[in-house]
Amino acid sequence: MGSIPALTMVLTSLAGLPVRRIPRILPWWIRRGEIALLGVVLRVGLTLYSYVMGIRAIFSTRQHVHESGL
Repeated sequence: MGSIPALTMVLTSLAGLPVRRIPRILPWWIRRGEIALLGVVLRVGLTLYSYVMGIRAIFSTRQHVHESGL
């Protein structure tokens, strides 16, 4: 689950690369700020999802170890 934030960061960075490299795209991007906002929401959401799933996995492992008597 830890790879989800890394993958999201790579994909959003690659999506933003043309905006920085092609000058005529920048005004179009600025006029459509909702796309950038959607990317931020998606990135934060996937990061939180990965964090929560990681915490659940830790507690699930601890419970399993406790029940097995180790």
